[in-house]
Amino acid sequence: MASENEAVGVVRGGRALAAPRGTRREEPSLGELLQALIDGKGWVLGALALALAAAGAYLFLAPPLYRSSALVQVDDEPAPLSEADRADHVAALLLEQKLPIEGEMEIMRSRSLAGPVVDALGLTVVAAPRRVPLLGDALARRRAAEPPAAPPLAALGRFGWGGERIAVARLEVSDDLLDEPIWLTALGEGRYRLAGRDGAPWAVGSVGAPVTSTAAGHRVELSVAELVARPGTEFRLERRRRDTVIDELQRELRIEEKVKKSGVVAVELEGRDPARVAAIVGALSSAYVAQNVERKTAAAGRTLAFLEAQLPLVKASLDAAEGALSAYRSRKATVDLPIEAKATVDRFAELDKQVAQLAAEREQLAQKYGPQHPDLVALDRKLEAARRERASFEPQVRAAPATQMDASRLTREVNAKADIYLSLLNKAQALRVLKSGNLGNVRLVDAPVVAHKPFTPKPVPVLALAALVGLALGCGLAIAVRVLHEELVDPQLIEGALGLPILAAVPHSEEEARLERRGRRGRAALAAAAPDDLATENLRALRTALGFLLNARGNVVALSSPSPTVGKSFVAVNLAHLFAAAGKRVLLVDADLRRGGLQRFFSAGAHAGLADVLAGRTLAAEAIQSTGTANLDLLSAGHLPEHPAELLASPRLHEVLRAAATRYDVVVVDAPPILAVTDPVLVARCADVNLLVLRSGRDPLSEIALALERYAQSGVTVHGAIMNAARPAHGYRGAYEHRSYRRPRVKLAG
Repeated sequence: MASENEAVGVVRGGRALAAPRGTRREEPSLGELLQALIDGKGWVLGALALALAAAGAYLFLAPPLYRSSALVQVDDEPAPLSEADRADHVAALLLEQKLPIEGEMEIMRSRSLAGPVVDALGLTVVAAPRRVPLLGDALARRRAAEPPAAPPLAALGRFGWGGERIAVARLEVSDDLLDEPIWLTALGEGRYRLAGRDGAPWAVGSVGAPVTSTAAGHRVELSVAELVARPGTEFRLERRRRDTVIDELQRELRIEEKVKKSGVVAVELEGRDPARVAAIVGALSSAYVAQNVERKTAAAGRTLAFLEAQLPLVKASLDAAEGALSAYRSRKATVDLPIEAKATVDRFAELDKQVAQLAAEREQLAQKYGPQHPDLVALDRKLEAARRERASFEPQVRAAPATQMDASRLTREVNAKADIYLSLLNKAQALRVLKSGNLGNVRLVDAPVVAHKPFTPKPVPVLALAALVGLALGCGLAIAVRVLHEELVDPQLIEGALGLPILAAVPHSEEEARLERRGRRGRAALAAAAPDDLATENLRALRTALGFLLNARGNVVALSSPSPTVGKSFVAVNLAHLFAAAGKRVLLVDADLRRGGLQRFFSAGAHAGLADVLAGRTLAAEAIQSTGTANLDLLSAGHLPEHPAELLASPRLHEVLRAAATRYDVVVVDAPPILAVTDPVLVARCADVNLLVLRSGRDPLSEIALALERYAQSGVTVHGAIMNAARPAHGYRGAYEHRSYRRPRVKLAG
């Protein structure tokens, strides 16, 4: 298994190119990331513009949503019965409905509340103008307060374009038309026509007058209260199923407790029509408050009926006990008990009264709750404890004199029954007050209001989020593009992966871009127009490195590239200029017999060239032109032939280049791209040095490897590569320019 420092070789001509060790890529620095963003500013700005355009389209097309809310307070304690009897524990126990707040919120969302609201507000009826898909609603919203707008095209006259209104007072349909569209077409002057899905007319009616139709076996009863529309405008009517509308309302309602255990519940609803949303929330909260009062009143009525039935019986029992006590005292002439015995008897009487009272309460609660209800279980515990305590006093009571005990027993019965009667009488009075006062344990704190501004979409947050997403996406794309082409940005990676030495890295030149835009013919070369440019300086370094190679191998150098438009001709022309500026006699040969084009760098017109020489139509000495630059001549492509490969394959090419090599110090040959045609291989066989021009970020590593394989299959060796439009290293040249090292002018004395 290969170690981390070993690169994978690329197969070329049946053999692998060994990658040198130690070419592992380090993590990018902050400066390199910033440079990647600067180089990819087009991606960043494009993604930002696209995100902002998408946000603008969303803000234009998205329907505004309005929110309405109401606050309802649910008291944990029951409402007071009366000012005079606030502390009546038994009545409070009878009336208290201790439901958890979650249960109250479910009641607010229940069908028993939502159903009447749906019926009262007519939510099962849908009536709206027909709109153009996608843009219709957005355009109509901007003309809602204006008169009905005319269509932009006559063919779109059936659509509403803003300002249309319709109010349906009543819409009843047969079951087969539920959830089915009915089309209403405005005819003008308050008249309209009804039609089915297929467009067949059913009936004609007018505003304010009910219409009944049984056409096609469908029953429709319609009453339109208002219709404002341009003649020909269509409206879509629909009677929806009641259960479906209730289910949707239950899902859309948001009911939650504002603060835990506060008892304050918020009821919220969102929708496109602010008045409709506020009406639904208001009707729902009012219905809940009314239902709570009705529930409390009904409970009080049932308890009051039970007490009123028990009061005569308790009163009769009390009268009988009082009569028995009076008769016994007259007959027996009883006296008072001693103090200690009296205390025992009084406590026994109090417990007897408590037992009777608790038994009465249990009987009343048993009518409301089951045997496992917590209130009923707690009351049973109290009753059992009172009975046990009363039983503990019975031996002491039996030890007292019989006459006194009988008198005491009768007295206890009278007192106990009197207390029970008074207690029931007070409860009945409190329940009468509650029933007549419409009291409940909920109240409406904040009523809903009609919202004037939508809560969504909000332009500022949407645009800010879109800008952030666009910048993030753009930065990610810029860095991703840089990573995908990193092997072409860093020459070391190419050298390490393919074993191809990079002789020079020529940075992008803004001056060259200006020269290219300025003119296509007779334009100056960068080396002549901007000798101080950074790209020119790097080409000088290439000239120096290439000089040693030419001295060792020969003076004919051929330049090609994997693909077109990488700057191969730019390198060839400027390299020839720099060799000529160094005092070398240079011949620049345009071997691209399919397109040509080197003459555009000079003031040369149509002239015989290499193709004419190879075809035997002229001599090389006659085809070579002077460029006007000292020491630099040009052999252009000439008249482009129909079969350039056959001309380049002839022995004549080798003879022409060998003859030129004897007359000139350097011969620079500009060949076509290697992956496009076979011509470069034919030229390379006649050259002493072959170079491949690459463009940073343009040629994938696989294409470079394929180009090298093409050369290797023909037995041609590529001696090096030139990286064009390379990214300069961060901080390259710093604050210094090479012109700072020019030889200073010295003024001689005398």
